[in-house]
Amino acid sequence: MAYVHRAVLSVNEGTIERYLKCASRSEERGDVGKHSRGGGNRRVTLAQVAAVAHVSVSTASKALNDKGRVSVSTRLLVRDVAEQMGYLPVSDRRSSESYSSHLIGLITSDIGGRFSLPILAGAERTLGSKNHSVVLMNGYGDPETEQNRLETMVYTRLLDGIIVVSDDTKPREPIPLLRDMNLPVVYAYAPSLDPRDASIICDNLSAGQSAINEILSLGRTRIAVIGGDERFLASRERAAGVKQAMADAGLRLAAPIRFNDWTEQWGRRSMDMILASNPRVNAVYCMNDLLARGAIDSIEEHGLHVPEDVIVIGHDNWDIICMCRLPTITSFDNALDDIGKMAARIILRSSRGYKPVPGIIKLPCRIVRRQSTAI
Repeated sequence: MAYVHRAVLSVNEGTIERYLKCASRSEERGDVGKHSRGGGNRRVTLAQVAAVAHVSVSTASKALNDKGRVSVSTRLLVRDVAEQMGYLPVSDRRSSESYSSHLIGLITSDIGGRFSLPILAGAERTLGSKNHSVVLMNGYGDPETEQNRLETMVYTRLLDGIIVVSDDTKPREPIPLLRDMNLPVVYAYAPSLDPRDASIICDNLSAGQSAINEILSLGRTRIAVIGGDERFLASRERAAGVKQAMADAGLRLAAPIRFNDWTEQWGRRSMDMILASNPRVNAVYCMNDLLARGAIDSIEEHGLHVPEDVIVIGHDNWDIICMCRLPTITSFDNALDDIGKMAARIILRSSRGYKPVPGIIKLPCRIVRRQSTAI
Protein backbone atom coordinates (compact mmCIF):
# COMPACT_ATOMS: atom_id res chain seq x y z
CA MET A 1 0.00 0.00 0.00
CA ALA A 2 1.18 3.50 -0.83
CA TYR A 3 2.48 5.51 2.13
CA VAL A 4 0.13 8.15 3.51
CA HIS A 5 1.64 11.49 4.64
CA ARG A 6 -0.23 11.42 7.97
CA ALA A 7 2.20 13.84 9.64
CA VAL A 8 1.82 16.49 6.95
CA LEU A 9 -1.89 17.20 7.06
CA SER A 10 -4.39 16.76 9.83
CA VAL A 11 -7.31 14.81 8.35
CA ASN A 12 -10.30 12.95 9.69
CA GLU A 13 -10.77 9.19 9.48
CA GLY A 14 -13.26 9.44 6.60
CA THR A 15 -10.84 11.43 4.48
CA ILE A 16 -8.04 8.93 5.05
CA GLU A 17 -10.34 6.05 4.19
CA ARG A 18 -11.32 7.67 0.89
CA TYR A 19 -7.66 8.31 0.14
CA LEU A 20 -6.67 4.73 0.88
CA LYS A 21 -9.37 3.44 -1.47
CA CYS A 22 -8.15 5.71 -4.27
CA ALA A 23 -4.54 4.73 -3.69
CA SER A 24 -5.47 1.06 -3.65
CA ARG A 25 -7.21 1.35 -7.01
CA SER A 26 -4.13 3.03 -8.51
CA GLU A 27 -1.90 0.30 -7.12
CA GLU A 28 -4.20 -2.49 -8.32
CA ARG A 29 -4.19 -1.04 -11.85
CA GLY A 30 -0.41 -0.83 -11.74
CA ASP A 31 -0.53 2.83 -12.69
CA VAL A 32 2.20 3.95 -10.33
CA GLY A 33 4.68 1.39 -11.50
CA LYS A 34 4.35 2.49 -15.10
CA HIS A 35 6.11 5.78 -14.45
CA SER A 36 8.23 5.03 -11.40
CA ARG A 37 11.89 5.90 -11.01
CA GLY A 38 12.88 2.60 -12.48
CA GLY A 39 10.38 2.72 -15.32
CA GLY A 40 12.82 3.99 -17.90
CA ASN A 41 11.46 7.55 -18.26
CA ARG A 42 14.15 10.18 -18.25
CA ARG A 43 11.99 12.70 -16.37
CA VAL A 44 8.54 12.32 -14.89
CA THR A 45 6.21 15.18 -15.83
CA LEU A 46 3.30 16.66 -13.96
CA ALA A 47 0.98 15.50 -16.73
CA GLN A 48 2.03 11.90 -16.04
CA VAL A 49 1.42 12.34 -12.32
CA ALA A 50 -2.03 13.79 -13.06
CA ALA A 51 -2.86 10.90 -15.38
CA VAL A 52 -1.96 8.28 -12.80
CA ALA A 53 -3.86 10.12 -10.06
CA HIS A 54 -6.82 10.58 -12.44
CA VAL A 55 -7.03 14.34 -11.93
CA SER A 56 -6.44 17.31 -14.23
CA VAL A 57 -2.99 18.83 -14.59
CA SER A 58 -4.26 21.99 -12.93
CA THR A 59 -5.57 20.04 -9.93
CA ALA A 60 -2.31 18.13 -9.63
CA SER A 61 -0.34 21.39 -9.59
CA LYS A 62 -2.57 22.91 -6.93
CA ALA A 63 -2.32 19.76 -4.83
CA LEU A 64 1.49 19.77 -4.94
CA ASN A 65 1.82 23.51 -4.34
CA ASP A 66 -0.86 23.90 -1.62
CA LYS A 67 -2.85 26.32 -3.77
CA GLY A 68 -6.46 26.51 -4.83
CA ARG A 69 -9.48 24.60 -3.64
CA VAL A 70 -8.47 20.93 -3.61
CA SER A 71 -9.85 18.37 -1.17
CA VAL A 72 -7.47 16.94 1.40
CA SER A 73 -7.93 13.41 0.06
CA THR A 74 -7.03 14.50 -3.46
CA ARG A 75 -4.08 16.50 -2.17
CA LEU A 76 -2.74 13.46 -0.31
CA LEU A 77 -3.30 11.15 -3.26
CA VAL A 78 -1.50 13.39 -5.74
CA ARG A 79 1.44 13.91 -3.41
CA ASP A 80 1.82 10.21 -2.81
CA VAL A 81 1.62 9.37 -6.52
CA ALA A 82 4.21 12.05 -7.25
CA GLU A 83 6.55 10.62 -4.61
CA GLN A 84 6.15 7.05 -5.86
CA MET A 85 6.84 8.14 -9.45
CA GLY A 86 9.88 10.17 -8.49
CA TYR A 87 8.39 13.45 -9.69
CA LEU A 88 10.42 16.52 -8.81
CA PRO A 89 8.26 19.66 -8.52
CA VAL A 90 9.09 22.69 -10.61
CA SER A 91 9.97 24.72 -7.53
CA ASP A 92 12.52 22.08 -6.48
CA ARG A 93 14.05 21.97 -9.93
CA ARG A 94 14.31 25.71 -10.05
CA SER A 95 15.98 25.80 -6.65
CA SER A 96 19.14 24.71 -8.42
CA GLU A 97 20.86 27.70 -10.01
CA SER A 98 22.02 25.50 -12.87
CA TYR A 99 18.52 24.44 -13.92
CA SER A 100 16.95 25.95 -17.01
CA SER A 101 14.66 24.52 -19.66
CA HIS A 102 15.99 27.12 -22.16
CA LEU A 103 12.42 27.51 -23.43
CA ILE A 104 10.42 30.74 -23.40
CA GLY A 105 6.71 30.61 -24.19
CA LEU A 106 5.03 33.24 -26.34
CA ILE A 107 1.24 33.10 -26.29
CA THR A 108 -0.76 35.39 -28.55
CA SER A 109 -4.30 36.27 -29.58
CA ASP A 110 -2.96 37.63 -32.88
CA ILE A 111 -3.99 34.74 -35.13
CA GLY A 112 -2.71 36.38 -38.34
CA GLY A 113 0.67 37.18 -36.81
CA ARG A 114 0.57 40.83 -37.88
CA PHE A 115 1.89 42.00 -34.52
CA SER A 116 3.01 38.77 -32.82
CA LEU A 117 5.50 37.63 -35.49
CA PRO A 118 7.69 40.77 -35.38
CA ILE A 119 7.69 40.52 -31.57
CA LEU A 120 8.57 36.83 -31.86
CA ALA A 121 11.41 37.64 -34.28
CA GLY A 122 12.84 40.23 -31.88
CA ALA A 123 12.60 37.85 -28.94
CA GLU A 124 14.23 35.01 -30.90
CA ARG A 125 17.19 37.17 -31.90
CA THR A 126 17.88 37.97 -28.26
CA LEU A 127 17.15 34.50 -26.87
CA GLY A 128 18.99 32.64 -29.62
CA SER A 129 22.23 34.33 -28.68
CA LYS A 130 21.76 32.96 -25.16
CA ASN A 131 20.94 29.40 -26.26
CA HIS A 132 17.20 29.75 -25.61
CA SER A 133 14.28 28.95 -27.89
CA VAL A 134 10.74 30.31 -28.21
CA VAL A 135 7.61 28.15 -28.11
CA LEU A 136 4.72 29.88 -29.93
CA MET A 137 1.15 29.27 -28.73
CA ASN A 138 -2.11 30.72 -30.04
CA GLY A 139 -4.74 31.58 -27.45
CA TYR A 140 -7.27 32.77 -30.06
CA GLY A 141 -8.21 35.67 -27.78
CA ASP A 142 -10.08 33.29 -25.48
CA PRO A 143 -9.10 33.25 -21.77
CA GLU A 144 -10.01 29.58 -21.34
CA THR A 145 -7.95 28.56 -24.38
CA GLU A 146 -5.01 30.62 -23.09
CA GLN A 147 -5.27 28.87 -19.75
CA ASN A 148 -5.40 25.42 -21.32
CA ARG A 149 -2.45 26.09 -23.65
CA LEU A 150 -0.36 27.40 -20.80
CA GLU A 151 -1.26 24.61 -18.40
CA THR A 152 0.08 22.10 -20.90
CA MET A 153 3.28 24.00 -21.65
CA VAL A 154 4.07 25.27 -18.17
CA TYR A 155 3.45 21.99 -16.43
CA THR A 156 4.98 19.61 -18.96
CA ARG A 157 7.74 21.60 -20.68
CA LEU A 158 8.81 23.73 -17.72
CA LEU A 159 9.11 27.06 -19.47
CA ASP A 160 11.57 29.59 -18.07
CA GLY A 161 9.20 32.48 -18.75
CA ILE A 162 6.20 33.68 -20.74
CA ILE A 163 5.64 36.59 -23.14
CA VAL A 164 1.95 37.42 -23.64
CA VAL A 165 1.15 39.24 -26.92
CA SER A 166 -2.25 40.77 -27.74
CA ASP A 167 -3.71 41.66 -31.14
CA ASP A 168 -4.52 45.25 -30.15
CA THR A 169 -3.35 47.77 -27.59
CA LYS A 170 -6.33 47.56 -25.22
CA PRO A 171 -5.19 46.76 -21.64
CA ARG A 172 -6.02 43.15 -20.86
CA GLU A 173 -6.82 40.99 -17.87
CA PRO A 174 -3.78 39.10 -16.56
CA ILE A 175 -3.67 35.32 -16.89
CA PRO A 176 -4.29 33.92 -13.36
CA LEU A 177 -2.30 30.74 -13.92
CA LEU A 178 0.89 32.72 -14.54
CA ARG A 179 0.60 34.45 -11.20
CA ASP A 180 0.16 31.10 -9.44
CA MET A 181 3.22 29.55 -11.12
CA ASN A 182 5.64 32.27 -10.04
CA LEU A 183 7.15 32.45 -13.52
CA PRO A 184 8.63 35.63 -15.02
CA VAL A 185 5.96 37.07 -17.31
CA VAL A 186 6.01 40.05 -19.67
CA TYR A 187 2.89 41.44 -21.37
CA ALA A 188 3.77 42.84 -24.80
CA TYR A 189 1.97 45.31 -27.10
CA ALA A 190 -1.02 45.49 -24.73
CA PRO A 191 -0.43 46.06 -21.01
CA SER A 192 -1.77 43.97 -18.17
CA LEU A 193 -4.44 45.60 -16.01
CA ASP A 194 -2.55 44.37 -12.94
CA PRO A 195 0.02 47.03 -11.93
CA ARG A 196 2.17 44.28 -10.42
CA ASP A 197 2.89 42.89 -13.91
CA ALA A 198 5.63 43.98 -16.30
CA SER A 199 4.30 45.34 -19.61
CA ILE A 200 6.00 46.74 -22.72
CA ILE A 201 4.01 48.76 -25.25
CA CYS A 202 4.54 51.29 -28.01
CA ASP A 203 3.95 54.96 -27.19
CA ASN A 204 0.95 55.85 -29.35
CA LEU A 205 0.41 59.25 -27.81
CA SER A 206 3.96 60.27 -28.63
CA ALA A 207 3.51 58.86 -32.15
CA GLY A 208 0.55 61.17 -32.77
CA GLN A 209 2.61 64.13 -31.59
CA SER A 210 5.59 63.11 -33.72
CA ALA A 211 3.43 62.75 -36.85
CA ILE A 212 2.23 66.34 -36.55
CA ASN A 213 5.72 67.62 -35.77
CA GLU A 214 7.08 65.82 -38.84
CA ILE A 215 4.42 67.47 -41.02
CA LEU A 216 5.14 70.89 -39.54
CA SER A 217 8.87 70.42 -40.11
CA LEU A 218 8.08 70.04 -43.82
CA GLY A 219 6.32 73.40 -43.86
CA ARG A 220 2.75 72.10 -44.11
CA THR A 221 0.12 73.51 -41.76
CA ARG A 222 -3.25 72.69 -43.35
CA ILE A 223 -3.46 69.28 -41.72
CA ALA A 224 -6.20 66.64 -41.62
CA VAL A 225 -6.28 63.37 -39.69
CA ILE A 226 -8.03 60.11 -40.57
CA GLY A 227 -8.68 57.85 -37.58
CA GLY A 228 -9.42 54.18 -37.22
CA ASP A 229 -11.93 52.59 -34.87
CA GLU A 230 -12.33 54.94 -31.89
CA ARG A 231 -13.04 51.98 -29.62
CA PHE A 232 -9.36 51.07 -29.89
CA LEU A 233 -7.02 52.66 -27.38
CA ALA A 234 -4.45 53.23 -30.14
CA SER A 235 -6.89 55.50 -31.98
CA ARG A 236 -7.68 57.56 -28.92
CA GLU A 237 -4.05 57.91 -27.85
CA ARG A 238 -2.83 58.90 -31.31
CA ALA A 239 -5.64 61.44 -31.56
CA ALA A 240 -4.69 62.87 -28.16
CA GLY A 241 -1.09 63.21 -29.35
CA VAL A 242 -2.25 64.99 -32.50
CA LYS A 243 -4.33 67.49 -30.53
CA GLN A 244 -1.49 68.16 -28.10
CA ALA A 245 1.00 68.84 -30.90
CA MET A 246 -1.42 71.12 -32.74
CA ALA A 247 -2.15 73.04 -29.52
CA ASP A 248 1.58 73.39 -28.83
CA ALA A 249 2.01 74.85 -32.34
CA GLY A 250 -0.94 77.19 -31.89
CA LEU A 251 -2.76 75.62 -34.82
CA ARG A 252 -6.10 73.92 -35.50
CA LEU A 253 -6.78 70.93 -37.71
CA ALA A 254 -8.21 71.73 -41.15
CA ALA A 255 -11.04 69.26 -40.51
CA PRO A 256 -12.35 67.27 -37.51
CA ILE A 257 -10.75 63.87 -36.94
CA ARG A 258 -12.96 61.26 -38.56
CA PHE A 259 -13.08 57.81 -36.92
CA ASN A 260 -14.34 54.61 -38.49
CA ASP A 261 -12.86 51.21 -39.32
CA TRP A 262 -9.21 50.51 -40.20
CA THR A 263 -9.81 49.80 -43.90
CA GLU A 264 -8.51 51.21 -47.16
CA GLN A 265 -12.12 51.93 -48.15
CA TRP A 266 -12.60 54.21 -45.15
CA GLY A 267 -9.33 55.99 -45.91
CA ARG A 268 -10.54 56.77 -49.43
CA ARG A 269 -14.04 57.81 -48.35
CA SER A 270 -12.79 59.97 -45.49
CA MET A 271 -10.28 61.71 -47.74
CA ASP A 272 -13.08 62.39 -50.25
CA MET A 273 -15.03 64.16 -47.51
CA ILE A 274 -12.00 66.13 -46.35
CA LEU A 275 -11.20 67.39 -49.85
CA ALA A 276 -14.83 68.22 -50.49
CA SER A 277 -15.00 70.44 -47.40
CA ASN A 278 -11.45 71.79 -47.48
CA PRO A 279 -9.68 71.39 -50.84
CA ARG A 280 -6.64 73.34 -49.58
CA VAL A 281 -5.55 70.57 -47.18
CA ASN A 282 -1.86 69.88 -47.85
CA ALA A 283 -1.07 67.14 -45.33
CA VAL A 284 -2.85 64.15 -43.82
CA TYR A 285 -1.89 61.81 -41.00
CA CYS A 286 -3.61 58.41 -41.17
CA MET A 287 -3.67 56.17 -38.11
CA ASN A 288 -2.71 53.07 -40.06
CA ASP A 289 -1.23 52.22 -43.46
CA LEU A 290 -4.43 50.91 -45.02
CA LEU A 291 -6.07 54.26 -44.32
CA ALA A 292 -3.08 56.00 -45.85
CA ARG A 293 -3.25 53.91 -49.02
CA GLY A 294 -6.94 54.70 -49.39
CA ALA A 295 -6.29 58.39 -48.80
CA ILE A 296 -3.62 58.44 -51.52
CA ASP A 297 -6.05 56.87 -53.97
CA SER A 298 -8.58 59.59 -53.20
CA ILE A 299 -6.02 62.38 -53.52
CA GLU A 300 -4.93 61.13 -56.93
CA GLU A 301 -8.54 60.69 -58.07
CA HIS A 302 -9.04 64.40 -57.31
CA GLY A 303 -6.21 65.28 -59.70
CA LEU A 304 -3.72 66.05 -56.95
CA HIS A 305 -0.27 64.58 -56.39
CA VAL A 306 1.46 62.97 -53.41
CA PRO A 307 3.66 64.44 -51.99
CA GLU A 308 3.77 67.60 -54.11
CA ASP A 309 0.23 68.74 -53.26
CA VAL A 310 -0.56 66.65 -50.20
CA ILE A 311 1.90 64.75 -48.03
CA VAL A 312 0.67 61.54 -46.38
CA ILE A 313 1.90 59.75 -43.24
CA GLY A 314 0.64 56.36 -42.12
CA HIS A 315 1.16 54.19 -39.06
CA ASP A 316 2.27 50.54 -38.47
CA ASN A 317 4.98 50.43 -41.17
CA TRP A 318 3.32 47.42 -42.77
CA ASP A 319 5.62 46.67 -45.70
CA ILE A 320 3.02 44.87 -47.78
CA ILE A 321 0.93 48.06 -47.82
CA CYS A 322 3.62 50.75 -47.67
CA MET A 323 5.72 49.28 -50.48
CA CYS A 324 3.09 47.65 -52.72
CA ARG A 325 2.93 50.52 -55.19
CA LEU A 326 4.02 54.11 -55.75
CA PRO A 327 4.19 56.38 -53.97
CA THR A 328 5.61 54.37 -51.08
CA ILE A 329 4.22 55.47 -47.72
CA THR A 330 6.05 57.20 -44.90
CA SER A 331 4.90 55.44 -41.73
CA PHE A 332 5.49 55.11 -38.01
CA ASP A 333 6.87 51.75 -36.92
CA ASN A 334 5.47 50.30 -33.68
CA ALA A 335 8.91 49.05 -32.60
CA LEU A 336 7.54 45.51 -32.31
CA ASP A 337 10.98 44.02 -32.84
CA ASP A 338 12.33 46.16 -29.99
CA ILE A 339 9.39 45.13 -27.79
CA GLY A 340 10.27 41.48 -28.41
CA LYS A 341 13.95 42.07 -27.67
CA MET A 342 13.23 43.91 -24.43
CA ALA A 343 10.72 41.28 -23.28
CA ALA A 344 13.32 38.57 -23.90
CA ARG A 345 15.99 40.49 -22.00
CA ILE A 346 13.66 40.86 -19.02
CA ILE A 347 13.00 37.11 -19.01
CA LEU A 348 16.71 36.33 -19.28
CA ARG A 349 17.53 38.73 -16.44
CA SER A 350 15.03 36.92 -14.25
CA SER A 351 17.09 33.75 -14.60
CA ARG A 352 19.91 35.65 -12.89
CA GLY A 353 17.70 36.61 -9.97
CA TYR A 354 16.32 39.95 -11.23
CA LYS A 355 12.54 39.85 -11.09
CA PRO A 356 10.62 41.76 -13.80
CA VAL A 357 10.02 45.34 -12.66
CA PRO A 358 6.26 45.98 -12.37
CA GLY A 359 4.72 48.73 -14.44
CA ILE A 360 4.47 49.79 -18.08
CA ILE A 361 7.45 50.53 -20.32
CA LYS A 362 6.61 52.63 -23.39
CA LEU A 363 8.91 52.41 -26.40
CA PRO A 364 8.85 55.24 -28.97
CA CYS A 365 7.45 54.58 -32.43
CA ARG A 366 10.05 55.53 -35.05
CA ILE A 367 9.29 57.12 -38.38
CA VAL A 368 10.30 55.38 -41.62
CA ARG A 369 10.46 58.03 -44.34
CA ARG A 370 9.43 57.19 -47.90
CA GLN A 371 8.09 58.87 -51.02
CA SER A 372 4.78 60.14 -49.60
CA THR A 373 6.63 62.90 -47.69
CA ALA A 374 9.67 63.34 -49.95
CA ILE A 375 9.14 66.96 -50.96
